Amino acid sequence: MKASVIQQILKQYGKAEQKGAELHISAGMEAHLIVAVGSEAITVQKVISFEIHDEYIVAATFKGEKFFFGHEDVTGLKLERIDEKKSDRGAGVGAR
Repeated sequence: MKASVIQQILKQYGKAEQKGAELHISAGMEAHLIVAVGSEAITVQKVISFEIHDEYIVAATFKGEKFFFGHEDVTGLKLERIDEKKSDRGAGVGAR
């Protein structure tokens, strides 16, 4: 998937905000990145920000994990609205 397509999807449907090279998904949304690995596909879940570079993409999860993939390996994005009260992303009292 082209970098420009990824950016357009994230901004238009994920309500992502651009901060420098990073695109941060809006608070009420959750992103999942679908990536081809050989003949298989994997899903990187609960991505909160993306960095789109010339040759690769960086997907950062709410756990602080960073995944690096070539644009050509990205086959899809899944965006969904989440209930903030049920989300385990929060940093409030009792969050782990």
